[in-house]
Amino acid sequence: SMPTMRDGKTPIARCDDARKYQTLADIDRPEVRLIVNPGGTNERFARAHAPHATLAVWPDNLTIFDRILAGEADVMITDAIEARLQQRLHPRLCAIHPDAPFDFSEKAFLLPRDVAFKAYVDQWLHQAVETGLYARLNEQWLAYPWGIESLRALIDARLMLARDVAQYKWNHHLPIEDAPRE
Repeated sequence: SMPTMRDGKTPIARCDDARKYQTLADIDRPEVRLIVNPGGTNERFARAHAPHATLAVWPDNLTIFDRILAGEADVMITDAIEARLQQRLHPRLCAIHPDAPFDFSEKAFLLPRDVAFKAYVDQWLHQAVETGLYARLNEQWLAYPWGIESLRALIDARLMLARDVAQYKWNHHLPIEDAPRE
């Protein structure tokens, strides 16, 4: 779809330590324990812009922020929208300058390859952005009392098993889908 929001990479840390990690130079030091999730834009950004920081790659997107709270990591660099959400979910974490991120990106909706549908969605989004509806919906989403951490943990656990399940099915010539079990 058309872009709906400007975004970029920004740090998130314990609120008590937020002043320590204002710039990339503050983060790009060997004594700073920088944590990222594996294989995505956060890891790529951290490796490119903070090569001197002590980098930890944490495989679980749900508990990565708990590592910062537990003092096992100092800071994470992530999308500003995620940093804003995580500071609401974890009141002891602070998104550091999410309105002035280190770089620039835009967010959009991934749509099927259907020109007419894209045109319809883009028209609706344009009106929603211009009238302020999109901003209100975004704020409502960020303020939502999620309380679904147990469900998210189960989903994450299932995704962590996906490769092993696929390998088992392949090795035992089992079908990919198991409708009765599902």
